[in-house]
Amino acid sequence: SGDYPTRFSNSNSYLHRTVKDYFSEHKSEKDLHISTGLDFYETLNEFRNGDDHEQVLVKGFEKFLGDTFFQGQPIRITPHTKKDVVTFKIGDNESHPIYELGDGIQAIILLTYPLFFNKGKDMIFFFEEPETHLHPGFQRIFMETLLLPQFESFQYFISTHSNHFLDITLDHDHISIYNVRKKNGEAHQFEIENVKSGDNNVLQEIGVRNASVFLSNCTIWVEGISDRMYIRKYLEVLMKKKAEDAQNNKNTEGVLYREDYHYSFVEYSGNNITHWSFLEDADPDHPNINVDRICNRLFLVTDQDGAGETKDNDAAGEAKDGLKVEKEKKQQRQEKLKQKLGNNYHCLKCREIENALSPDILKKVVAGRKKKGETIVFKNDWSYNKYQYAKLGDFIEENIEGKLNKTNSEGTIHDKIKFAAAAVAAIESFDDLSVPAQTLINEIFAFIELHNK
Repeated sequence: SGDYPTRFSNSNSYLHRTVKDYFSEHKSEKDLHISTGLDFYETLNEFRNGDDHEQVLVKGFEKFLGDTFFQGQPIRITPHTKKDVVTFKIGDNESHPIYELGDGIQAIILLTYPLFFNKGKDMIFFFEEPETHLHPGFQRIFMETLLLPQFESFQYFISTHSNHFLDITLDHDHISIYNVRKKNGEAHQFEIENVKSGDNNVLQEIGVRNASVFLSNCTIWVEGISDRMYIRKYLEVLMKKKAEDAQNNKNTEGVLYREDYHYSFVEYSGNNITHWSFLEDADPDHPNINVDRICNRLFLVTDQDGAGETKDNDAAGEAKDGLKVEKEKKQQRQEKLKQKLGNNYHCLKCREIENALSPDILKKVVAGRKKKGETIVFKNDWSYNKYQYAKLGDFIEENIEGKLNKTNSEGTIHDKIKFAAAAVAAIESFDDLSVPAQTLINEIFAFIELHNK
């Protein structure tokens, strides 16, 4: 929906087909605002030769393309009247026809120019399967563009079969996902189901396989969704810091690596790590899955999770023979992983990834979980070393006065995804990270950088 100017021509076959198939009740194509991409030349020509406001919108679009795809170089897109084609100029290089760009960048241009050319308006956009021709990394660029603050007056409806779009929605709490399926035996009737964030059933509906994540240059293996949320945020603030440092040093290159393009995440679900060939086969008749045949550029992150703790009491607090162990299986496993993977393995220098939060961020998250009408008072010492290896749920309850919405689950954090969402929202800069978190993300960044040279 919208009222941006577009001149439709007889050559716009996609438009004619769309109108005939879906909007036949309209008397004129001009009553509709359908962007097929074939109108880009005409629309750009109108704005390029329009008033000051329209020309500013085109310049904003050019800056977006330069910053996103061409390391900040100036971009000039021009409707070349003699050749009847849009030309594309990068920096001081010669102009080239737009069709000489890669299909992915062409697709991004055609999907996003209506946003920039209508900035400031209250509009609803409908996108049909925008993942066509888009590499997973470009799918993320497209989604991040939709969510830019400058487009906050827009609302979007997107039909998709892309698991990458679904994955990106985990980062945002104002996106709703609906699963649409045809009713059995019913013509033109469908069931619409609101899907909860993180529900894997919708992935099965669209036929996703694990291989879909092995498209980028390297992979980061984490235990679960919350680990992925933290590490993604840590990477964001680290790259922001590196970009600021580069700018201060007048280094125009900067640093920017994109998820699902330069790297991807793989979730291995805790103890399932023993099923992969990082470790020796537990049963020779049922060998572990060969990681190298699937992905040979990986960085593995594991929780310490109490490995090596001495257990000499039962639940009643009485001594019990057989429970006391000097070295648990978890610690032995971590040592084997280090031997196998070397610098591509990181065991967290804390109990779980939630324990890597700095005291300031942890207090902000806890304060946000107080019950209505309650006042939370932090007591005792909240220095990082006090909870670094503790069960975090127990530590929180023992060191506050006041009542929280449920936080503790058998000593650890209840609803880790919700807790993680609040934590990453509170993290604004690299300085908000604890030393263990900084160490972890510097190692991961070095790994990504190595495999994207």
